Parts: sequence; C-alpha cells; structure tokens
Amino acid sequence: MLSEIEKKNLEKKIKGIKSTTEKIRILLNEKLNSDFANKDKIKKDIKEKIKKKEIHKDIFYGYKVASDMWDLAGDKSTDLNYYSKRLILVSVYSNILFKILSCKTYKQESIKRDIDKSLDGVKKFNEVKSSILKQFS
Repeated sequence: MLSEIEKKNLEKKIKGIKSTTEKIRILLNEKLNSDFANKDKIKKDIKEKIKKKEIHKDIFYGYKVASDMWDLAGDKSTDLNYYSKRLILVSVYSNILFKILSCKTYKQESIKRDIDKSLDGVKKFNEVKSSILKQFS
C-alpha cells in the first residue's frame, strides 16, 4: 500500500490530468520507478520476511497499491468493475515489479515501455470484451 507521503506526492503528479488512463499510467510509472530505485531494500525485506516466515503478511500488498492508485485516479465504481479494475492493475504492477526484482539486466528505462505495452494490452482486451458483450445484448 502507498504511504500517506507517497499518496500526496502522487496526487501532485496527476493534478490537472483529465484522462483516467493517463493518471494510471503516471501513477504506475512513479511507483515502479521508486521501486526500481529501492529494489535492493525491497529484496532484502522480502528475504527477511521469508526467513522469519512472515511473507504471507504481504500477500495483498500489490492489490492495496493498485487500489490506492485507482482511488487517487478518482475511481468511483462500486460494482464488479471495482474489483476487476484493481485485479487488472495489480497484474500490470506486479509483473513489472517482478521483472525489476528478478532480472539482473532490467533497466529503469524499460519501465515506461512495459507500462505502455501492458496498458495497451488491457485496452485491446476491453475492446474485444465490449464487442462480444454487444453481440449478446
């Protein structure tokens, strides 16, 4: 989950942005760049939690980060979309974070490209889903 300081800093980054997709893109980029800068500390924390058998305490960390991002972006959904948006975003976030933490050759410059590629994939999926749902209604 995002700290209150992180939330305030991120709010400043998206102030005046109208597009929800652009807000999410900026929020992901900022958070993942921060994670990249702190990857050694994150790895150390994970190893410590594994050693102490406390890693299960962080099982919902990514979901909480995604939920915080959607809240910052102004998401007001209350139905199934509330959960599906968060699950999709946690997938995007955690896949890139996993690359940051596990690939020795992963470069910070790749973060933006990976975010764009992932969000484009989500957009295409939603377009296909919408066209299929239209056929059934």
